[in-house]
Amino acid sequence: MSAHDVIKQSSRIAAILNEEGKKMKHKLGEILLEIIIIVFAITLSLLFERWRQNVEDRNLEHTFLQGLKADLGNDVNQLEAASAKWVQMENATRYFIKPESQINWSRDSVNYWGSRCFHNVYFFPSTNRYEALKSTGKITVIEDKRLQNDIVDLYQTKLPDLEQQLNFFNTFANSQVMAHLVNNLKRDENNNAILDKAFFTDMRMRNLFSFYGIDDILKRSESALAKSREILKEIDAIQ
Repeated sequence: MSAHDVIKQSSRIAAILNEEGKKMKHKLGEILLEIIIIVFAITLSLLFERWRQNVEDRNLEHTFLQGLKADLGNDVNQLEAASAKWVQMENATRYFIKPESQINWSRDSVNYWGSRCFHNVYFFPSTNRYEALKSTGKITVIEDKRLQNDIVDLYQTKLPDLEQQLNFFNTFANSQVMAHLVNNLKRDENNNAILDKAFFTDMRMRNLFSFYGIDDILKRSESALAKSREILKEIDAIQ
């Protein structure tokens, strides 16, 4: 019921009160009827608006979760591939900080492990959909509270923690490690990098490897992957 209709009905009540020639008892009966009409109309309007809002919220929830499922599927694939490379880097750096007597210093072995030690590590999660919903204040359209909390936990805690550790590593690699490589990495007559025992037994290089922190990246990566897979299962369970 619109404000105009309420005013119209209120005017009818006033007109009944001011109407001459009718007994008050009769007037009260008519006024009561008008009040009942107003209350009924308002209640019906509120129920309809609640129903309309609920339909709108369910449509928004369905659209969001379907899009989020696609985003998370891509993120999981990307993060699994990235994690495999980070494991290689972690294994390679650990290989060269072992006691020298335990390292196979053959050219093939050194080249195999050495080529896996120096990479930036990247992961670019799809967060736009979540951020868009959060900015509208509509995150509560997700009716399943466990699912809602898991989504918030992933995008507000798990992924930011991982991105913070990745930023730390890339800053470290692009400054400290890069400076060491520029100043100490030798090249042959064909301009190929010489990765040999002398390079990897240099205490400065071993110290740099010990500060890589790939294990911290892998822990945060696995935490984000576990939460993402859990959310995907929860979405499938309700749709």
